Amino acid sequence: MTNQCWGLTVGGGLVSLLASVASAFAQASPPTSPVRPATTMTRAPGQADPPRPLVYGGSDHFGPWESLDDRGGPDGFNVALVRALGRHTGRPVVVTLTPWARVVHGLETGTVDLSAMGVSTARRTRFDFLPIIWTLHQTLTAPAERTWPLPDRLTSLSGEIVAVERGSLMHEVLLDLPPTVRPAMLLARSSSEALRAVLEGQGTLALGNAQAMRHAAGALDARRTASREVMVTGYHFVTGPGRAREFAWLEPALAELKANGTFATLIEQYLTPRSAAPTWSVWAFVLTGGVLLTAVVVALTWYRRVRRVVAAKVQAEALSVRRRQEAEQALHATERQMQQLVHSVKAIVWRRDLAAGQYTFVSQEAEQLLGYPAAHWLADAGFVDGIIHADDRAWVRSYSARATAEQRDHTMEYRVVTQDGRLVWLRDIVSVMVAEGAARELIGVMVDISEYKAAEEALEAAHARALAATRAKSEFLASMSHEIRTPMNAVIGITDLLLDTPLTTEQRQFVETVRSSGDVLLNVINDILDFSKVESGKLEFERIGLDPERLADEVARLMGERATARGLDLTCRIVGDIPGNLIGDPGRLRQVLLNLVGNAIKFTERGDVAIRVSASDIASDHATVRFEVSDTGIGISPDAQARLFEAFTQADASTTRRFGGTGLGLAISRRIIELLGGRIGVESVPGEGTTFWFTVPCPRVGGVAAPLRPGTLGGMRVLVVDDSRASRMMLEQTLLDAGMIVQTARDADDAMAVLRPDAWPHVALIDEGLADGGATRQAEQLRARAPHPVAVLLLSARLSGTPVTMERAARVMKPVRRSELLAAIDAIGRPVVAEVGPTPQAPVTPAGAPAAARVLVAEDNPVNQKVARLMLEKSGCRVDVVEHGALAVEAVRTGAYDLVLMDCQMPVCDGFEATRRIRALASPHGHIVIVALTANALAGDRERCLASGMNDYLAKPVRRDALAGILERYLPGVASAHTAA
Repeated sequence: MTNQCWGLTVGGGLVSLLASVASAFAQASPPTSPVRPATTMTRAPGQADPPRPLVYGGSDHFGPWESLDDRGGPDGFNVALVRALGRHTGRPVVVTLTPWARVVHGLETGTVDLSAMGVSTARRTRFDFLPIIWTLHQTLTAPAERTWPLPDRLTSLSGEIVAVERGSLMHEVLLDLPPTVRPAMLLARSSSEALRAVLEGQGTLALGNAQAMRHAAGALDARRTASREVMVTGYHFVTGPGRAREFAWLEPALAELKANGTFATLIEQYLTPRSAAPTWSVWAFVLTGGVLLTAVVVALTWYRRVRRVVAAKVQAEALSVRRRQEAEQALHATERQMQQLVHSVKAIVWRRDLAAGQYTFVSQEAEQLLGYPAAHWLADAGFVDGIIHADDRAWVRSYSARATAEQRDHTMEYRVVTQDGRLVWLRDIVSVMVAEGAARELIGVMVDISEYKAAEEALEAAHARALAATRAKSEFLASMSHEIRTPMNAVIGITDLLLDTPLTTEQRQFVETVRSSGDVLLNVINDILDFSKVESGKLEFERIGLDPERLADEVARLMGERATARGLDLTCRIVGDIPGNLIGDPGRLRQVLLNLVGNAIKFTERGDVAIRVSASDIASDHATVRFEVSDTGIGISPDAQARLFEAFTQADASTTRRFGGTGLGLAISRRIIELLGGRIGVESVPGEGTTFWFTVPCPRVGGVAAPLRPGTLGGMRVLVVDDSRASRMMLEQTLLDAGMIVQTARDADDAMAVLRPDAWPHVALIDEGLADGGATRQAEQLRARAPHPVAVLLLSARLSGTPVTMERAARVMKPVRRSELLAAIDAIGRPVVAEVGPTPQAPVTPAGAPAAARVLVAEDNPVNQKVARLMLEKSGCRVDVVEHGALAVEAVRTGAYDLVLMDCQMPVCDGFEATRRIRALASPHGHIVIVALTANALAGDRERCLASGMNDYLAKPVRRDALAGILERYLPGVASAHTAA
């Protein structure tokens, strides 16, 4: 009985001991949630919907404030506090813990509503700081074995290597220190990494929040460290800039949590250091009993587990059998469904065994589509090959065999003959099944594409008809071009010649009206033809030598007479040195520039039109050329500018407009510039004028002769007398660029007023169109008062037959070319400079006049023969005319001509064949210059002429200025002599 009582006593004591141990462990373990639950707000019926979730963002490595627990969930004092605030106010809370940089970015972009951080001056400017949560103590931490004292302030860290969390408050504080006291920084991702770096010897001190450092030391099991506080700052809730009013509820809610003890509970749970669990000392027999009791419990648990495992295994085997049966049933059902699906598809599905050469499966669609029983496919290996169309059979057999041997999937389209004799197009999509490196089986799908092929044939037929229509259109345009331009050549040519004869005022007005109308009609024809080229995509370009200065001068000279007739000043200004060795299409650029200058003249009633050429981005292999055309005309409204470059569009499209035109010129110009890789635009103020501009990038090749440099004429004094302000400014800038000393005047009286006795000019440039007239008389008066001989250069806007009889005088045509102007000044002004200078030089004597050139004209139209003869004779040429190409070949073979104008369409022998025959003649006859003279102006006509061996191309109607350009290009002596006369 005593033994039984003792046993009961021991057993009761053991149970009591285990209960007390369990109680002690329960008390030692930290609570998983606040002791006092936060008050929640309930919503009364009819109350508004709950607010949207509050997004709290924090760092994932800032324990014990914020961190991820072992399961990756958010934990820490701040997390528990904000959740308690959410429960207290009835607001749903979403907590996201990420790297600190993302938290800051979320606050700034509004994806994070609330966070917590230490206060600094820089942060107050970036965020709105809300109620304070805690006081942050910032400490310096070092290993306990450090032998020298820890600094007591941040300004004493010079020479230390401080490990600090990147982007943290203390990182910002260190960056604000003066460079002289700022320590070397070792940036870490978190406080734990910063402390680990110091413990491993990479840094000397770790700087950060004291709570975070203690938490990091515990996680790293670093019990021997030394710390020193260096800074105290507030720890606040913060939100994005300008959002503080949204969180007016936060401070009262936080005060209530402090009042009801929730805040203190969270501090106890997360921020109060824990003492080590107490160690318990009990009797040995009690521990032994505990061990035995544990062994019994383990044994019972193991036994029950074994029973459960055995039962589970038996159950799993039964389940496996049942599932296998269900899988077999499902497989059979799937096979039936697949067969039904294959037979329902509107395509022939087949399989073929390569080893046996037999089809092993074919769907029912084969019988429905082709009419043959499906059994034929399976019984006869060559059945399918036999029904393929005879024209397709060989290539299908060889292509399929090659693709199969290469083990690649392939697709074929071929025709088969159905049982009722119809032809059906099939697209056969074949997959090659490979096993152990060899092709074993073919699986294919045959789709009926007969309707697709019929549509494709119809499309090809429609395409052929469209091409035929396009060719017919081109032939019609070519025919119309020839038929219209042939009489237009006579109209414009004869009127140009007629204007050079003595006419009464009324007769001259009539002739000018005819010529103006002819110009308008010709421009309309050219615009329509060019637009047809653009629309058809057949606009072609040359890649030949391009001299922008010469191009601008030619356009200015061509349009000068038209500007003068309207009482306008046309000037051409070349800015700086422009490379002369560029590659481009001078013909197309001339077309665009002529169009812009023509528009400027047409829409300007008084004032001036200026051409300006410059170059930029000049390199050894390329340069960008910019052309500008400015006028003082009516201007263009902003609305009209937006649609100005559209086809058939003008700034004023009303029926009462004062200015005509097709509205195609600018659309064509834009397309040309874009195809050349450039840009075109307009700047305008209504009533003040307009500037059109375009830029074109051009490659550079080879070398060119150096232009006349400023040093050649530097120091020469020049007087410019011109009543046009625009002309004076252009001449002044051009002469200044050449290094000359320039004085300008509006008239003779103004010139006498500006001249000084000690700075008398060497050369005087006098406009022959001065309002008071008598340019020659004014030049003589100037010379009479000059202390030394003055060279005179007359500026004329119209061709004049009156020769310059004054000594040391010459005439230059307006618009003035820079090269021609400088050359003339150099020729007549240098003797004067030499005569009045300290070192006289021998005067330059002009070369003798060249002999008249001989030109052969091959033209079958009598009127055009007469026009060409008169134009050439007025240019100082001797002219012979023949009626067809055969006579032209014979004339070149037996005569000595400098140039041939060759009409392309002539009887007996056309111009192309005649050119080929001439090129076959022996030298020098075979190398004569041949210029095409044709009424065709469509895409490809110029290229066809050049391909036949011709040197250049003139489109009818031939203008005198265009013919003069050809003569100047290939017979420069003739052109110069005629101009001087």
